[in-house]
Amino acid sequence: MKRILGILCLCASLSLTAQSQLRQKESISIEQRADAYVARYDAQLNFTDDQKSKVKEIIKNLFAEIKTMSSTIESSELRSKIRERRAIADKEINALLTEEQRKNFETAKKKSRNF
Repeated sequence: MKRILGILCLCASLSLTAQSQLRQKESISIEQRADAYVARYDAQLNFTDDQKSKVKEIIKNLFAEIKTMSSTIESSELRSKIRERRAIADKEINALLTEEQRKNFETAKKKSRNF
């Protein structure tokens, strides 16, 4: 009986933690998320000021579209639609980069798929 109670308490606390993390993520603005993205990749790619502003705009548009999609598209389709849109954003970003930056970008994306 104690084990069952313990397991139920653990499940309840994990559920509350997950909900809290979702709320926290939602409270971060698209602007802040784009800034964090640019900062993370700038450390590895050394963007020019022009690249920073263009990449930030691409990412802001991406996050805004994902937010819209998540409220309008069924969850069964959502994942594939987000992947498609991320691929488009990656191509747009790649077009802005030098050859060396492209290589580093691909390496960095493989290391961190939290984009």
